Amino acid sequence: MSCLEWIILTLINRVNGQRTSGGVYHLLTGKRSAQTIQDARLFDCYKIAGSVKNLSRERFEDSVSLMLKKGFLSESEGNYYLLTSKGKEVLQTLDKKYKLPAYFNGGKYEWSGLAPVYWERFSLFFQTLASFAVNEKQFIPVSYRLDTQRWVKQRIRELQQPAATASEQLYNELVEFLHQLPEREAELFVSRLTAPGHTGRTFDQLSYMYAGDPLYTKLFFQSVLHLLIKNTGENPGNYPFLHTFAEIKKGKQILTASAEETNKLLKKGKTLEEIMGIRGLKRSTIEDHIIEIAIYDKENISNHLINEEEASVILRAAEETGSKRLKQIKDKLGGKYSYFQIRLALARQRER
Repeated sequence: MSCLEWIILTLINRVNGQRTSGGVYHLLTGKRSAQTIQDARLFDCYKIAGSVKNLSRERFEDSVSLMLKKGFLSESEGNYYLLTSKGKEVLQTLDKKYKLPAYFNGGKYEWSGLAPVYWERFSLFFQTLASFAVNEKQFIPVSYRLDTQRWVKQRIRELQQPAATASEQLYNELVEFLHQLPEREAELFVSRLTAPGHTGRTFDQLSYMYAGDPLYTKLFFQSVLHLLIKNTGENPGNYPFLHTFAEIKKGKQILTASAEETNKLLKKGKTLEEIMGIRGLKRSTIEDHIIEIAIYDKENISNHLINEEEASVILRAAEETGSKRLKQIKDKLGGKYSYFQIRLALARQRER
């Protein structure tokens, strides 16, 4: 079985029948919604979330259907899935074949878009600088994204040294970083780069390095990229070139743009109703923003929306039901608390 099937089984197992197949799919592809962000935390799958961002819904449903036919999954009313005893045995076997790479953090680097942006910029800059260093001004770029090309052109114009000198500096920084890695992972990363006389290889071409599976190979490549962003961001003085390719905001985890706007208004003391009026958005949308903010905001701005005693009552009910399904928790509480309050309490569960 493939790496994709391993990831799907892993996520379904962690969700444990408490979210629909759509919820699992959104975790897999890293949908930027408050519910999916919260689920990634609740079900302890933040690092693996967003690991297959380009997976089509059709391909996902085909895989699930096949696993149902093979008896690995059972389906309950409402499109909820559980692993059967046979499915759990299969997952145990797959766990011996596949593993999440050590540095991989999908929730932080894939979900936010940090890794794709970094790679687009770095790979094109590397190709451009290497080409200019040997006076090769005409080449087929590895990226046709206009924003990436504009960024690289501007960065090239800002160079304070000849292309050959800058190329050597970039090379030295990259070598210093790659020396920290196992040889196979360093080779994988370098094999993806394009330069004069060398075309970057695809994950299909490199899959022989990792169980013959292109997706598994990509996970290890992305893992190296995640470590590169982390290390260069933490030590920019050691990597004058390499740290510049990332768009890393200091402070809290990056919020969605709309949630950030709501966050600014909350910090000005605006009520939920006032924010709805100012932004012209539905209550449910603003509530989604507040849930997202509550997950990441260390200042705990949700205190005035639900106090510690209320949160404790809700979390105790969730523990007693053994469920993270909102309706079951709401029924257990006799309808005393709203779905929004329950979601807020669950969002703060990690912090507590």
